[in-house]
Amino acid sequence: MTARIKTTTVGSYPVPSWLVGNTSRLVLRDAIMAVLKTQELAGLDRLTDGELSRFDLDVA
Repeated sequence: MTARIKTTTVGSYPVPSWLVGNTSRLVLRDAIMAVLKTQELAGLDRLTDGELSRFDLDVA
């Protein structure tokens, strides 16, 4: 049996350009889902939101 190394990411993903200026919760959710799907397709074991949940909709 081959030993597996668990993988994850650390840090924040860049804010997508299509999120800036479009400050709805639905669009923010879509951006977070895109980050999660990217990590899933890369085969990571522990997925994160890329710190997009810290994105302030009132400032953007």
